[in-house]
Amino acid sequence: MHDWWEAVVAYRGQGDSLATGSVGARFHQFWQTAPQAALALVPLALLAVVGFTRAPLLVRLWLVGAAVGVLGGGNFHAHYYVQLAAPLAALGAFGVARLGMPALAAVVAIAVLSTAFLALQSRDTQTRVVWRHDPHLRVDGDVVPLIQRSVPPGKPIAVVWGDASLYFLANRPPAVRSLWYRNAQAIRGAAARDIEAVRGGVPLVVALEPALRAYPELREVLHCEYRPVRVTGPLHVFRFVSPCA
Repeated sequence: MHDWWEAVVAYRGQGDSLATGSVGARFHQFWQTAPQAALALVPLALLAVVGFTRAPLLVRLWLVGAAVGVLGGGNFHAHYYVQLAAPLAALGAFGVARLGMPALAAVVAIAVLSTAFLALQSRDTQTRVVWRHDPHLRVDGDVVPLIQRSVPPGKPIAVVWGDASLYFLANRPPAVRSLWYRNAQAIRGAAARDIEAVRGGVPLVVALEPALRAYPELREVLHCEYRPVRVTGPLHVFRFVSPCA
């Protein structure tokens, strides 16, 4: 329980919270992502307001907990708002029940039309519509085919650290435990443990520029045991060759 609490909750208090860091940076991040969140969640939130008083206490507390999760970390990445969707949908269902069949018909029509619109578009268009400001997806498309060609299915890769979407998009398991740079920075011993995993030999390593700049030991391991394959934006791809003598 202690390890889980440290890895999931407590590390955020070491610099990532609403009460710490640059107020200007927090506001700028919120300003960038709030329009996307509003477009996705405000219609649902209106229904949730209508159904709030009719919903069980547990569902209302669920929304409160999700809101604390969004605000508590202090960072307003677009995907952080996703945790609001489920409790808002539950509360919105009570709102629809209160408004009756016309509201239900309208909600179903909007959901079907918006989903059909995206489903008929190309994958590139879907990505740009839903995650148009996500910097990772601008470079992932070039790296994923390389990973799939170079590493057999089921074999692990290491992304140190960030852009963990590569694991999902390439369908390859992670060889390291830290998925994001802040985890490696804030959790005691995480970076050293992951670097040792890389030293042990991973078929392919994708290193982000900030990690290469901040961790000389990681650079040393990659220079000694790996060979550079490609540089795509902030992603440096290395292939394992042999352990150093």
